[in-house]
Amino acid sequence: MKKWKAKLPGGQAFEIESDDPGKVLIEKGYSAFALEEITPPLVHVQEISPKGRMTMSATEAAKELGVSRPTLYTLIHRADFPSFKIGQRTLISRAGLEEWVKQQAHVESRMEAVQ
Repeated sequence: MKKWKAKLPGGQAFEIESDDPGKVLIEKGYSAFALEEITPPLVHVQEISPKGRMTMSATEAAKELGVSRPTLYTLIHRADFPSFKIGQRTLISRAGLEEWVKQQAHVESRMEAVQ
């Protein structure tokens, strides 16, 4: 069912709920009216899990990688590590981190093949 605002000549207005408001108003004896659908404001409820965010904190990234925070901060100083600052906060790109890990695994496999 939808909500409607019915406007009658003379300025009277009221709300009704119906899938066929015109039929309801005619059945009630109204012959002249204007209808306006009342649309509720869109509410976007988006639950963002830590894995759904685009960035993560240094502590979160350390946990994801399975390393200590001091080790992560050492990695942050590498030019190829996907970190950046916003104000005083150091953030790590989730997508960048995944790509960085893939690259590191690729480099390790090439080094093992050479040996």
